[in-house]
Amino acid sequence: KLAQSQGRLSHAAEDVSAMKDNLKSAQHKTKLAEEEVSTMRQALSEARETISRITRDSESMTCKSNAWMQTKAEEISNLQEKLREANRIASALRSEKRSLVEATDLLQSTNCQLKANLETNKF
Repeated sequence: KLAQSQGRLSHAAEDVSAMKDNLKSAQHKTKLAEEEVSTMRQALSEARETISRITRDSESMTCKSNAWMQTKAEEISNLQEKLREANRIASALRSEKRSLVEATDLLQSTNCQLKANLETNKF
C-alpha cells in the first residue's frame, strides 16, 4: 500500500511539475502577448496621430485651395470686365476712326473741288 501511495505521490508530483511547466509556459506566452498588445497599441496610437495630422493638413490645404480658387475667380471676373471695357473702347475707337476717315475723305474731296474752282477762276 505504501508503494502504491508513493507511486501515486510520484505521479502527482510529476503532474504538479508538468502543471508548473505549463503555468510557466502560459505565463511566458501571456507576457509575449502583453508585449505584442502593447506594441500594437503604440502602433495604433501612432497611426491615429498620423491620421489626425493628415486630416489637419488636408483640411488646411483644402481651405487654402478654396481661398486660392476664390481669388482666381475674382481675378478672372475682373479681367473679364476689363476685357469687356477694352472691347467697348476698341469698338468706339473703330467707330471714331470710320468717322474720321469719312471726314478726311470729305475734306479731301472738298479740297479737290476748291482747287478745281480756284483753277477755273484763274482762267
